[in-house]
Amino acid sequence: MKTSSINTVALAKAVTTAQYNAARDEVEPGTFQIDMTVHVSGEVRIGEDHETLQANQVPWQALACCLADKVSPAVLKAAMREVQSGEFDIDEAKARTQSVIGGMLAATTRIVRGKVTTSLAATAVAASRALKRA
Repeated sequence: MKTSSINTVALAKAVTTAQYNAARDEVEPGTFQIDMTVHVSGEVRIGEDHETLQANQVPWQALACCLADKVSPAVLKAAMREVQSGEFDIDEAKARTQSVIGGMLAATTRIVRGKVTTSLAATAVAASRALKRA
């Protein structure tokens, strides 16, 4: 049986992340055969999609590799010692870097899906015992 798109959204949202995590903590590793009927009821609200302007992010890892390739081994080792010492303020360094190269990064427009909010209840109508496969 194929379900409608809104029913699929409702089913995906019927269990909270906290409920999922609590249940997952109780399940041992393995493969399980499941046969269950679930009743989901309540309300699903879908917000409007909208455009947002997003500044492109600095590709920090690629930038670090490029810079490391361009400095002497002694400078690279000194920089690594400073990072490992814990005295290096990465947020301050990122801010300085962003101010220097920020103009090189063009902003892009992207579509953001509307927020999905729900007030749903999910109950197992019929569930046979889950069988763990060997």
